[in-house]
Amino acid sequence: MTCCANYFCDWGVFLSPHLYAGAALSILGCDHNPRRIDMISDGRTIGTVGARLIAPDVALSISSVTDLPKRHEKHLLRLLRHISLRTIEWIDLAHHEISLKTLT
Repeated sequence: MTCCANYFCDWGVFLSPHLYAGAALSILGCDHNPRRIDMISDGRTIGTVGARLIAPDVALSISSVTDLPKRHEKHLLRLLRHISLRTIEWIDLAHHEISLKTLT
């Protein structure tokens, strides 16, 4: 957590979330290319979604939701119920408010 806070202090929090995601993946030594993950509903594959993995079953999501962050959190939790990952590490950079949450 301190590591992230230090980077945000250095870089600020008004850049594109994609830039932060790229930097975080580089720092963590992870692949930058999203991995396709099957979406399952009622035991059937209904599609795929791209996820940037920081561990075999953990995805990283960085957003800048300034309106209705709870709605975005609910969306991520709903997505998590339909994919084979166990966790999404979510960082929301809402200008002057930074949230770091582990969604399971």
